[in-house]
Amino acid sequence: MTTDSAVKQTKSPKAKAIAARLSAVQAVYQMHMNEQKAQSAIEEYLSLRAGMDVDGEVFIEPNGALFQNIVEGVGEKHEDLQQTIISLLGTKEGRKKPVEPLLNAILLCGAYELLFNDKTDNPIIINDYIEISKGFYEGREKDMVNAILDNLSKTMA
Repeated sequence: MTTDSAVKQTKSPKAKAIAARLSAVQAVYQMHMNEQKAQSAIEEYLSLRAGMDVDGEVFIEPNGALFQNIVEGVGEKHEDLQQTIISLLGTKEGRKKPVEPLLNAILLCGAYELLFNDKTDNPIIINDYIEISKGFYEGREKDMVNAILDNLSKTMA
């Protein structure tokens, strides 16, 4: 890949959407760990982390509107989303309790988008959250993300 095509790829709407989803997962995780409100997490993320340079790599600038929509939406609808995830975990995984915080943040963001983002096709949303889970986990967590989000999308049809 040439430098020009790499630069174009980091500025593409798809790259910015994936970056927004990853950033939203990180912000929702931060909200959980720090007992932080959505707006505070959004402001902190945008002022401190967006476009950050890590080990010589500049993170792709996320689609700000999508990032904010997901984080605010998860903040506003957290209890309902959590209950939806727990009920889907009960049917798919034989459990009725929430999963660990990072995986839960991935599921919360994915569930919010499936339920409230009508601008993007469900398979694209599901695939992006599977890819995000692969960045954090090496085990079967990606399969759980796929199963839960796919099941949710089918219940909406």
